[in-house]
Amino acid sequence: MQMNTTDFTAWENNPVESEDGAFIRPADDSSLAATWYRYAPCADCSENVFLAYQDSNKGSFQVVNTSRTGDVQYTTVPGEPIPGSGATFNTAWRSATRANLRLGYQEEGGQLASSFWNGTSAFSPPLPLLRGQSDADRDNYWETESAAPWSSSTSKAPLTSFTYGRGAPVAVPAYLFVLNAGDNGVSVDSWDNSDRDDTHWSTPVRPPAMQQVDALSPLAANGAGHVFAMQEGVIKEFTIDGDGTSWRLVGDVTGR
Repeated sequence: MQMNTTDFTAWENNPVESEDGAFIRPADDSSLAATWYRYAPCADCSENVFLAYQDSNKGSFQVVNTSRTGDVQYTTVPGEPIPGSGATFNTAWRSATRANLRLGYQEEGGQLASSFWNGTSAFSPPLPLLRGQSDADRDNYWETESAAPWSSSTSKAPLTSFTYGRGAPVAVPAYLFVLNAGDNGVSVDSWDNSDRDDTHWSTPVRPPAMQQVDALSPLAANGAGHVFAMQEGVIKEFTIDGDGTSWRLVGDVTGR
């Protein structure tokens, strides 16, 4: 597996190695998901890059944690993903310096699931989440949620996610949205962090604007609340409105 990096002037290919020094070889049908720990007002943010892939032997998701210092660490995520599950990875914020990593995937029967890192260390260089922990200790900080009202979807449905909105009293993203594209349009699951004392998953919704999306369409999203999907072979752009619940079609994505 290769990790492509850029300084915005040129791209560089770097092999991703496992703990024993061998190249990482994900399962043939593995999805890849990554998140970058970055928040502009946070001077202590580590800028770590977290990469998740499905292991070719165990079937579980593995997380590679790379820092700007070049250090690398590894963890195994609990849960029972189906082979070839879609995956999405994001940070769900609790304050300007603390966040949970959240990995979304699919279990048997089409049910979506979420595993999250529940370590208590603040994010600071060089490897804040995993610093000073043995491999077993690091793995034990992962927890899997099983009672949330998540969507069920077509097997191996593509997934994407993004954070959105600002919470009080700390101006960090207040909501995490997880989208999946099944045989009959897109479903949206949302994690509400606007009240730090009552974080919860909301009942899934099926936005009317996204019900004509192609079956098992690839999905992509950004932090501005824009989602991209295929509809009749054309890339369409959708966005969430300022109320945080309504979705609308922006239009076609056109080339140069």
